[in-house]
Amino acid sequence: MVLMMATASAQEQPASRAAQLLEKIPAEPKAPAVAAPLVGALPPLEFYRALQPGVPGLEAVYEAVGAEDVERAQSAFATYLRTKEFDPAALEVLPVKEAGIAKTGAGEAAAARKITLLGKTHSYGESIDWTGNPSEFPDWPLLLNRHGHWRDLALAYQQTGNPAYLNAFAGQLDSWLTEARMPGMIQQAQARSISRDKGHRRPFAPAWRTIEVGERLRDAWPKAFGTFVRQPGLDDATLVRMAAAMVRQADFLVEFQGPQNWFALENDGLLRTAAIFPEFSRARVWKDEALGRIAAQLNDEVYPDGAHIELTPWYQETVRSATSGIVGLSRSLGLDLSPSAVEKFEKLHLSNMASVQPDGRAPQVNDADPLRVEYILREGAKRFNRPDMLYVATRGSEGTPPAFVSTSLP
Repeated sequence: MVLMMATASAQEQPASRAAQLLEKIPAEPKAPAVAAPLVGALPPLEFYRALQPGVPGLEAVYEAVGAEDVERAQSAFATYLRTKEFDPAALEVLPVKEAGIAKTGAGEAAAARKITLLGKTHSYGESIDWTGNPSEFPDWPLLLNRHGHWRDLALAYQQTGNPAYLNAFAGQLDSWLTEARMPGMIQQAQARSISRDKGHRRPFAPAWRTIEVGERLRDAWPKAFGTFVRQPGLDDATLVRMAAAMVRQADFLVEFQGPQNWFALENDGLLRTAAIFPEFSRARVWKDEALGRIAAQLNDEVYPDGAHIELTPWYQETVRSATSGIVGLSRSLGLDLSPSAVEKFEKLHLSNMASVQPDGRAPQVNDADPLRVEYILREGAKRFNRPDMLYVATRGSEGTPPAFVSTSLP
């Protein structure tokens, strides 16, 4: 069942352009999931019909759709994307240096399909196998499909303007769109029959675990899109296919959700996609789902003492950091989480303050790697005006002492 919850109205600042577009859409839009097959250069006319009417700048797209001219619709939509002013809180469109031949180490590796994950480097040769596993680590294909090395290509292109990095990205995007296909209807029907508490065992290929989709939409894909969207070296077909793939993945996350800490990452990606592409009628669904789900998750999964139910510091930090992204983005857009959700969000910081060890680390319990919590407490001190968190983060050099010396986290 899809959870829908009303969100509190913005109180701190006026709504941004993205939020204004989102709020124009009826509360319960009737539009179906966006038609955007990930294979093929031309999304169908149904993709453009999923745009809400009356958005300034889309007039040429509407005319092309009315004439049933899919090629003209693609060209007009690409022009719109290249000239659109994105909300900077949702998408940072960064300047690129004048074209040159300079190189970066990380960019060269990513362009050559030389990928390092989990401390192991593998050279893929002519093309990347997005579903296979060249290592002894079961998580390799999962992490590969988060596309972290596309951040390296984007950054290398920003720093050098070297077209080799843009071309490498375009080629890898085309490869992924062609080979890492969305699960078919039979697989999706099977997945729906599996209970949510086993969401991580749904029968999807590595590219389509929900946590991978969420990670892509919250990190690597926006960074790459923000870098390449204005660049004439990226052809219209590739640009539109990337946008179509992003909104199609958002709809996928509406349909399928993972468990616990996965859920927070997925909702972060869902809200960011809504803010990047508020022109789509489904964007209101993505926004409401993301804010409603994270509020429900915080209320259901954060104990009264502030610990997350997985009782593992790193998983709690995954939930906290993803929620931080959602809170920051929603407030920048002029939206807000419910007060009860914000209270639980603050408690995630409080439990870190209460349990931090003298060396500044969280207790290494359950499925946990070492985790330093000073940055968590510094962020909490700033966000919630908590000088006691600052005191603990700085080991007493700033702020004021907490009201307790020792406390129980039952």
